[in-house]
Amino acid sequence: MAPQERTAACTIIAANYMAQARVLATSFHRFHPEASFYILLADDAPDVQASADDIFTIVRLADLGIKELRDMCFQYSLKELNTAVKPALLRYLFTKERQDKVLFLDPDILILDSLKPLYDELNTASIILTPHVCSPIPRGVLPSDADVLKVGIYNLGFIGVRHTSETMDFLGWWHERLTDSCVEDVQHGLFVDQRWVDLAAGFANAVKVIRDPAYNVAYWNLHERTLSHSAGQYLVNGQPLRFYHFSGFLPDRPDDLTKYVTTHRLSDNTAVAELHGEYLRLLQEEGHNTCKKHPYAFGQFANGVRIPDAARRVYREFGERRVRFGDPFHAGPNSLFLWLQKPAVPLKNGRYLTNLHQAMHLQNSLLSPIIGPLHHPVSSRALTAFLLHYWPTLDPVFLTSLRSTSKLNFFDDGIMMGRRILLKLRNAISHQLRTIRLRLFRLRVRFQKNTPAEADGVNVTGYITTESGMGEAVRRTISALDT
Repeated sequence: MAPQERTAACTIIAANYMAQARVLATSFHRFHPEASFYILLADDAPDVQASADDIFTIVRLADLGIKELRDMCFQYSLKELNTAVKPALLRYLFTKERQDKVLFLDPDILILDSLKPLYDELNTASIILTPHVCSPIPRGVLPSDADVLKVGIYNLGFIGVRHTSETMDFLGWWHERLTDSCVEDVQHGLFVDQRWVDLAAGFANAVKVIRDPAYNVAYWNLHERTLSHSAGQYLVNGQPLRFYHFSGFLPDRPDDLTKYVTTHRLSDNTAVAELHGEYLRLLQEEGHNTCKKHPYAFGQFANGVRIPDAARRVYREFGERRVRFGDPFHAGPNSLFLWLQKPAVPLKNGRYLTNLHQAMHLQNSLLSPIIGPLHHPVSSRALTAFLLHYWPTLDPVFLTSLRSTSKLNFFDDGIMMGRRILLKLRNAISHQLRTIRLRLFRLRVRFQKNTPAEADGVNVTGYITTESGMGEAVRRTISALDT
């Protein structure tokens, strides 16, 4: 007689999401009491433990055997780290916990019916995925088709895997990529773990895409999925809703469908509003108001100073050269913490912009074009003003070099920054005016090209309709002759 197949589900959280994980585990256990449920605590929180009565098992980061773990904990944000360790968790459940089939579920999911059909799909498939959408998104609805393309075809709030050699090869490749490239950088084609899995169907033969609307209902696919509530059961398009994904739902803002950009509203559908209300109640019963206050263990240097996002990216981009710093969380001699505070751009009165300030300037695609190159005095002073007065999340220790022996006050710095912004604004307006003048000139040429030349006058030849500086010079010459 063949041994009984072992099935499980899992999720990944930091300690502040423990309430969400408990709600998920309870809803899963309701329909699958025979299956195991695992919570990976991607946080260093020894006070968070599973009791003997809990229906889940807590897994620690150290259990996964990740060689690059310390680097990953520093170079990634909380969201990035939680997604980066996903393939390592799935491999652990296969190799250490001897599971045969595993479903990964984001912690902000609620199970509303049996997931047995998904486990059944894994009888023949090695990997199962759910796409964000299964039909075109109408124009004017957000998120749009283009928005979905930016973050990935499949939503990795869910993935199902079976223990096969094909799956293990895929998880090994996925883990290798996520050790240093699990970043939220849509501009450069990356969105944490999701965009990488767009390649899964090309790598593995036994990949099944689940298009059943009962799974992974969320704000991004409400255009194609209508929820209703009948006889105590939630339905989607008339059939049982199996799990709903509360992506971006903020319990402190219960009237909002999600924190992300969308044209959908809770008021659009009574059943969706009722489901969100029920979920909020479950979170409160599991102690969300207490759990949310739990600090993130990898959010500070060893001395308690908050780690700026720019510092995480700097460390990641150092690559192999970062070995010189040793433990990135260290704050003593030869540490990254001290390197971030070293002078990069000198200012007046003994002040200076540090390596961290320069990195923040270069990494910010909105700020950098406005401020301009830092070797210009006006630009460096504008960045100084911005950092001092408009960057509230930066720890004061990283502002010391801008304030010590400073004789400038808020108004001086504010004026310099205002001048810089006004200069950029003036240039932008000037460019728009030149564009308008060019269009008017082209219209003039179009209507006058068949007009007979006068006996007396001046003929002008040149690139009169081009957008180059030469074209502008010719047009101004014509305007001067007209007057």
